[in-house]
Amino acid sequence: MIRPGPCSISRRPFVAPCGRGPRAPLDGAAPVFWRRPVFLRRPPVPRRFPAAPAPFSPASDPAVRTARRFLSLHAEALGVDPPCLVFVRLWRTRSGAHVRFQQVLDGVPVIGALLDVHLDAAGTATVVTGAFHRGLKRSGAFRKAGIGKREAARVARADLGRGARLRAEEGCAELVFVERRHARRVYKVVLPASRPLGNWVYLVDAATGAILRSSNTMRFARGSVFPRSPAEDPAPRVVPLERLRDPFLLEGTHVAVVNEDCPEAREEDGEFLYDPSDTHFDEVMAYYHIDRAAEAFGRLDPGIETALATRGTLRVHVHAGERMENAWYDPATRAIYLGDGGGPGRLNDLAKEAAVICHEYAHAVLDRVNPHLKGPEADALHEGYADYFGCSLTGDPLIGEWVVAARGEPCLRNLGNRLRYPRDLSGAPHADGAIWAGACWDLRRALGPETADALVYESMHFLPEFARFADAATGLAQAAGCVFAGRHRGRIAEALADRGFGADIERRPLCVPRHA
Repeated sequence: MIRPGPCSISRRPFVAPCGRGPRAPLDGAAPVFWRRPVFLRRPPVPRRFPAAPAPFSPASDPAVRTARRFLSLHAEALGVDPPCLVFVRLWRTRSGAHVRFQQVLDGVPVIGALLDVHLDAAGTATVVTGAFHRGLKRSGAFRKAGIGKREAARVARADLGRGARLRAEEGCAELVFVERRHARRVYKVVLPASRPLGNWVYLVDAATGAILRSSNTMRFARGSVFPRSPAEDPAPRVVPLERLRDPFLLEGTHVAVVNEDCPEAREEDGEFLYDPSDTHFDEVMAYYHIDRAAEAFGRLDPGIETALATRGTLRVHVHAGERMENAWYDPATRAIYLGDGGGPGRLNDLAKEAAVICHEYAHAVLDRVNPHLKGPEADALHEGYADYFGCSLTGDPLIGEWVVAARGEPCLRNLGNRLRYPRDLSGAPHADGAIWAGACWDLRRALGPETADALVYESMHFLPEFARFADAATGLAQAAGCVFAGRHRGRIAEALADRGFGADIERRPLCVPRHA
């Protein structure tokens, strides 16, 4: 039941006295008798064609006529003006018929002025709910021409920001906004945006172009996740699940989740709140952290979203395989697979650690940015880049703390290491990749996450097919010249020299600056 507003008809529903409400007439129809058909050799041509039946209009339904008569009979008691009410909707339930009217002023709908008349199964009007604004006073600028719909939409888009991106066409409608019984014409502008995500609604004054109200009416789903892992977080946290295409399923703009153990989670209320022991908890972990990672890479390079989308939605499989002690990205299927682990004394469930999930997503990004990398050092660089972004996105230099907790180990890899090239090369991609990841983490500590993430991401684009560590080091220097006009060359050279990548990096040629 809708509560009436400050200028409404009443704070309680109006109940008609028993037996006094007008009833809907019982419309009867005359019986139709069929005669035996007569077949003629030449059917006669009718002189006059019967008129086509008039199309049915819900406004002519007996329930609507009854509701109108009821409002007219009780207009004074209700405090309404029936000529200012236009029919909007009729719907029927087991309790009876429900008729909705909209208050208008000079033919323009009034915001917050919907009136419902409820009829019982016998067709008797019994209750009125809603609101009606009485004694409206037109503001001085009510009839002023002012701005049009196109200008109002431009005002709303400008307020949303230069980086805003719409996912559907904008909408604009003229309405009447009431404040303290004073009416003014406004434009209601609806901007369905993907960035910033939401259904952004603006009320723009039709006379002055000023924004009177703005809000986001999108309903977001929620889910329970570990921000990092069970080893670091005492309990799951409830977080918003954004960019869902369907608010009932974990399928969104960047990722769709597959549960290999059972049908995927579906919540009609958008509440994906599960205990960590529930099979669907891993689905929420995968969706939330990959969605966040995708947005982070999108801020580094808006074009990467389009590049990734050309190959379809990324799918992430949780509970992959049988007691699988691994997580991996498969370029052939363009999917991420997260295993359950091997049980007591072995690896834990890999989908419950955010850094592992982000590590695999970084593999997907690098595969799209530079899909032809091959060779021993290129494989190590792939792991090093993935480790760096897995840790940078979670703000923790340790990766795999939860994954190896059952084995009594502190972590899989620590980016705060002091590994050096080529002294600490072992031939194992993950171990050798830790050298490069450690160098990138040194830059993060020296320059901050925003600058370091941009440099490391841009350096991916400079890697040749058979990339070596020296190529990645040169790529960092090139990225500094292209993105930051060479401002950080000295710090980069120092950090790379500490890792054995050569002190001459500062003197290598740089590209023309793209922007300061």
